[in-house]
Amino acid sequence: MEEEGSPCKEDEISAMIKDRSMIYLDIVKNYPCSFGKVTSKKERQTKNLCSQNLTYGEIVYSSIAEVFEFIKEEYGSFMKPGGTFIDLGSGIGKGVITGALLHEFEECLGVEILDDLYQKSTELREVFYDYMSKLLKKKSNPFDYSVIPEIKLYHADIIEFDWAHADFVLINSTCFDLDLMAKIYEKAKALKEGSYILTLTKKLPANDEFEMIFQAKKPMSWADATVNLYKKVK
Repeated sequence: MEEEGSPCKEDEISAMIKDRSMIYLDIVKNYPCSFGKVTSKKERQTKNLCSQNLTYGEIVYSSIAEVFEFIKEEYGSFMKPGGTFIDLGSGIGKGVITGALLHEFEECLGVEILDDLYQKSTELREVFYDYMSKLLKKKSNPFDYSVIPEIKLYHADIIEFDWAHADFVLINSTCFDLDLMAKIYEKAKALKEGSYILTLTKKLPANDEFEMIFQAKKPMSWADATVNLYKKVK
């Protein structure tokens, strides 16, 4: 029996991340990052929306998967099916798809304020369901899912939306201003103990309720970004 952290175990995890990353890329192949950028820019220009908080960028599946596996290995979380994943500012839905490929969550939620991005995310959700329903029928596939995680998408403001029930919160916050990060922190106080928040570049305000348990540079669509992973400790 291999010990945790052994070379064989690490190789197995790396192979799984690689396999699922290829599946992710296959699912989103008709929705390149440039598509999301153009969609976002067009709506922001049409509606004269100038806030830097709406700047478009995409995560890289493998970067998030590596951090998720760290949680499983170091804290023993997400070892059984279930739980809620949420992407705050979900764009065309790639972060939500990432969550659904990381783990057999009961539900994966996306919250997006721009209408055009939200509409495109509903299209990508259908692509995901069609792809996974076919894949899981095959005897050989890199998932042990009994069911496909349910994807729920919301056209809403991330500060007004209730996400207190989430177990894992993904926030592509690189371009978020300090005021928005402070509001996110106030909302995050309602999360249950043991839940996780992953932010990019920007940190949560200093507090004693969330412990930073991981920090590293990881590739994203625009460049390497600092991943900040927090666990709610009280």
